[in-house]
Amino acid sequence: MKGILAMGLLGLSLSTVAQHPFPTPADQPVWNVLDCGTIDGLWCSTVPIMYIDSVSACGHAYGRTIVAYEDTLYVRNDGPRTVFRVGANCLDREYLMYDYSLSVGDTVYPSGPFMAGLGADSAWFILASIDTVVQQGVPRRRFGMNFDLSNGTGTWGMGQMDWIEGVGSTTHPFYAGMCLVDFVCAKWYKLLCYDSASVNLYLDTVLNTCDTVIIPTRIEEESHDRGEMAVSWDPLSRELTVHLNPSLTSGQIRFMLVGMDGSVFPLQTPIRSGAGDFRFPARNLAAGIYVVQVAGGGSMVARGRVVVQ
Repeated sequence: MKGILAMGLLGLSLSTVAQHPFPTPADQPVWNVLDCGTIDGLWCSTVPIMYIDSVSACGHAYGRTIVAYEDTLYVRNDGPRTVFRVGANCLDREYLMYDYSLSVGDTVYPSGPFMAGLGADSAWFILASIDTVVQQGVPRRRFGMNFDLSNGTGTWGMGQMDWIEGVGSTTHPFYAGMCLVDFVCAKWYKLLCYDSASVNLYLDTVLNTCDTVIIPTRIEEESHDRGEMAVSWDPLSRELTVHLNPSLTSGQIRFMLVGMDGSVFPLQTPIRSGAGDFRFPARNLAAGIYVVQVAGGGSMVARGRVVVQ
């Protein structure tokens, strides 16, 4: 009988966690977020995110946190939804951040006043998929969200992020009040882990750490006095990016990746992402130092080194 009771309580506990849309100050949450920039290569450092306190305002209980531009967000759960306001002015509207009542194919419009420069205060999100992830023995629903800042017209292309119930976005937990503008959520933020009362409840399965620092891996090479070549490695997307002076890209060129032991590694067909920029998906590339060689017209025209982490 005790075993049955214990199993029942465990099932109730897991169900309660899974149904909780977003952590509150009572959960003592800490999110460790990888914050990246691209000055002279990819710089990343880990930033802890947490509430500063809880307050009662406008007839509701809110958790307060400070995000971009020193704005204070007031965040609360409203049934299966999570909403926020900027500041304590009760005449201002609340904005949507998460909604776990959606079905696949449903659309919703999160975000806030930070998008005013784009002519709108919301972005078009569509729920593409729902599945369940299990971490630390706790099953949680995961919503795969595609979003478009131009509200469904596709003018600026699509972004993608996952919402994990009871944890938040796998980009930045307060993404709607922080980094939705210009797609920087999808590009420059990644949730590494989430702890509640010092107990880990989520860990990114790719980087598998709560604290990481990524230093620039870009090393510029002079290419036979014909211009600059730069190679960089993005550990988040696991892609190599090769930048060549446009003077080197005329005609047919070939790329080759060589390890320090002389081993040659095949590269997939590059993705052109701008004048002189070539991206190579390389998910299975082991850590180490490599040389990217570029050949054209029967001779080598450039080479550059890159550190893969």
